[in-house]
Amino acid sequence: MSDLNTVVGPYWGGRQVRHAGRYPLSVERHVVSQVAHLVPGVTAVTPNARYFTLHAVIADEVKRRGLVAAEAQQLMRRAEVVMAAITVAHGPHPGMSAAHGADRIRPSLNTDVIDVAALSEPGSYAKSKWGFWGPYRGSETLLRLTHWESTNIAAGADLPLRALREALEPVIHLARRDRVEVSTLLDNARCCICGCADAADGALLRDRLVSPNADPMSNAGRRTATIRMMLRIFELHEIASATRDMWPVVAYDKEILDDPICGPLEATVAWRGVVLRSRSVRAWRDLWAELVNTIGGLTTVAGLADTFAASLPDQTVATYMDGLPDTGSRNALLPAEEDDSVWGRPVLDRSLALLFIGGARVGALSDRVAAYFEDPSEAQQELTPSWVAARAVEWQRRSVRDFAHWLTGVLVARSQRIALRKASFHKTTGTFRVPERVFVRDGLLFRDSYESGGEVGFRWNPLASVLVGAGLSHFTTDDNNHGKAVFRPTSRAMELLT
Repeated sequence: MSDLNTVVGPYWGGRQVRHAGRYPLSVERHVVSQVAHLVPGVTAVTPNARYFTLHAVIADEVKRRGLVAAEAQQLMRRAEVVMAAITVAHGPHPGMSAAHGADRIRPSLNTDVIDVAALSEPGSYAKSKWGFWGPYRGSETLLRLTHWESTNIAAGADLPLRALREALEPVIHLARRDRVEVSTLLDNARCCICGCADAADGALLRDRLVSPNADPMSNAGRRTATIRMMLRIFELHEIASATRDMWPVVAYDKEILDDPICGPLEATVAWRGVVLRSRSVRAWRDLWAELVNTIGGLTTVAGLADTFAASLPDQTVATYMDGLPDTGSRNALLPAEEDDSVWGRPVLDRSLALLFIGGARVGALSDRVAAYFEDPSEAQQELTPSWVAARAVEWQRRSVRDFAHWLTGVLVARSQRIALRKASFHKTTGTFRVPERVFVRDGLLFRDSYESGGEVGFRWNPLASVLVGAGLSHFTTDDNNHGKAVFRPTSRAMELLT
């Protein structure tokens, strides 16, 4: 029997558990896979350079002391708390992400002593038993810094461990103490995350991140190319936020393809294709989120479609598309996706406009860019730019509002297929888990939570932070940026650009 007081929407019998899933339309795969391909070793959750090397030192300490996994976990958490506390005490670090757990650790600095033992308990500064090693683990394995060995953390091969320990030995020493004076933290400011740039661990990390002689098609080669592209853009443009300010440069700047450094890099044309595709991905995500979030109580697919149609002008698809900004030519792209006439529209109208602009890019990009904008294997797959372009031709003489009605049905049906494709049975309880927010029962739609839209990350912001931490970039003002703080390559980085 069901408890009707806990039912949201029509009751669906059986042992089913609903939970909100990610990527309900599954339109993100191409961009996500290409981003991982172009910048392996740095992810959205690995923004601090010195954590890479701290974990390697911890792994060495674990081996030296013969610690079992539970003891290694405790050392990991304590050392991370100490380094974060040193960093917070040292002060703000523009251009770098905050130390992990800083918000939980900062209040403790209002006293003369921080309680390392209490802060390092699981669920305090971090939920995981391994602290923040989990997010870094895959990247550190790729960079040969740490790896999983049997049931414990282990240091990578061929590491200059003596030099690394000299740089971070105070952290390991203070991690043994239950309480540490704030004055002691300040005395060890060289162990702050900002100290990596000029220390031995920074030199090691730079060597692992950048491999100028690596095979261009290898992980190291692709990561190096992306870093060189980013540093060159830092040199030529005023980049205060990597993702926000680099986007239009990478997407449209003609000079970047003619640049002696960026032009020859496959990463440059690859990123151009990826960022242009990302606008279509965002459009689908925003469109779906707006539709889902307008559902109140029970509605029908037709009722949901009416909401979409009402946001659009009463004209044909062809006329609607004629009113969109020009996308330019193969070798001179225009910033149609950034045009104010598009972004000034309501969300549903704007999203549809961006989808049609993405469709207009099909066949209008250089061959090299086009390969990264849409993989040939995706051609005409549902919701791809080529699919949108084909639908635009089919519907060109018909009402754009009718198109919205039809498209709403496509999206609802797709969301249900995707949810069922991701559904699974729990092995022990037999519970059927369906990752969805929108439910269709007997022709009625309802939702049990809100949907979010927005961008798919490029990893540029965390990479920019890592580059600052590793001493390849700094966040500064100079005579060329009118007093605004921007990223600039360091003298070390300039060697990579010559």
